[in-house]
Amino acid sequence: MAAAIVSKARTEDKVDEALQRYVEVRQHVLVFDGLFEKHFQNTFAARNARVYADLTAKMSTLFVFDFEGAICLKNWDDLGQIIRKARVCKDEKMYKAMGDCLLRSNASGKVVYTNMRLIINEIFALEQFDTQRLAKYIRCMFQAVLPLDDTLALQVVEQALQIARECSQMQKPFPTEELDWIVVTTFNHALDIHVRGDEDVCQQWAHKALALTEYMSDRSNLKDILCERVAKLCLSKGTSS
Repeated sequence: MAAAIVSKARTEDKVDEALQRYVEVRQHVLVFDGLFEKHFQNTFAARNARVYADLTAKMSTLFVFDFEGAICLKNWDDLGQIIRKARVCKDEKMYKAMGDCLLRSNASGKVVYTNMRLIINEIFALEQFDTQRLAKYIRCMFQAVLPLDDTLALQVVEQALQIARECSQMQKPFPTEELDWIVVTTFNHALDIHVRGDEDVCQQWAHKALALTEYMSDRSNLKDILCERVAKLCLSKGTSS
């Protein structure tokens, strides 16, 4: 039933009618989720693994519909709760669908940052995950918040560094193209901050860029270049002070 309602919402020409369909979808998911938690989750997990797997697969789809509905209805505060509740499904494809839906939306940079960070953490917590998709989400999150908030953007870089480090330890290297882009963009932003005259913040960004080069598959040239430029920035700071 939920799939049919979502299909109608997506093809509905009248905005108010489409939004009403999404309200119906969210109500449907709420009822099914309540039944799942109350009657099925503990019982079938313990007694019948196959039935439980089938139910969680259905819940994965419903959580994606609920997430889409919340976005279309601009129920931004509900997104984090949906992401957390969906943890029971342990489904990377579900989180990919949520992430793609969020990136296509007109959500603010802060909403994208907050919820993409949750999605990334949930994907990374799974035993098997798509490193390429994870890296794409980090880059998109970085792009979304960089023009808006330096503090949040630097936190994204820190998260990228942490994930690149852990991916390296698991022999699943952070994708080269995405990492190159993050490194170069991070250092270029350090230069922009340097021009503004905020040397302490500039140093933070420059050293994050340098730290990320440790996890590049072919990093020697770029690392050497960045080392030289970071040294010049440090020297520039010492001269100006």
